[in-house]
Amino acid sequence: MNTKQTITAIVPAAGVGSRMQHSAPKQYIELAGKTILEHTLSKLAEQAVTSHQDTNAKLLKRNKVLKADIEDLKLGQEGIEERARNELGMIKPGETFIRVLPGQQQNEH
Repeated sequence: MNTKQTITAIVPAAGVGSRMQHSAPKQYIELAGKTILEHTLSKLAEQAVTSHQDTNAKLLKRNKVLKADIEDLKLGQEGIEERARNELGMIKPGETFIRVLPGQQQNEH
């Protein structure tokens, strides 16, 4: 899994602010103590942080699964046998292995 993430944004910040009846370019007009451009960049930065947090959460979940797999394998033969059955379809002599695969649910009318 590629964990490097790049977020790129093009922020059109032009205009004279005439429709807003202001003498300064609209990107530099202040609202609630910050310019419109600062508000825009702040929202973009928040989105980037949220995106990275989502990626980190997915990676933590994956790492937890991998750690559990490693611990199972360290415990001995039982974990190895389970992986051999599930991933390679291997069974012991005289053993019957039944795998139940998830199916699609039928819509009942």
